[in-house]
Amino acid sequence: MFLDLGNALPTATPGGPPADLGAIMLIQAPPSRQARPLAIGEIAVSTYTDPAWYRRTAGIVAFPADRPLTNAEFDQVENNPLLIALTPAGG
Repeated sequence: MFLDLGNALPTATPGGPPADLGAIMLIQAPPSRQARPLAIGEIAVSTYTDPAWYRRTAGIVAFPADRPLTNAEFDQVENNPLLIALTPAGG
């Protein structure tokens, strides 16, 4: 699964690296209040604030970065909303 953050992240300075927003997480919303959300992946601050990150990736990130989705995960994300969540900088 790919997430395009190409024009979604504010920069620290015009034309500069993305501003530190904290960790960026992709989460599948739970199908019910009793279910837990499914954390699909996270982009560390040190990754997306690297001055060369945007030139290397154009802001496109693969989730999960280290493996393909399982069939069960694919079924969950196909049938439920996805959310982008931030862990505040310094928190």
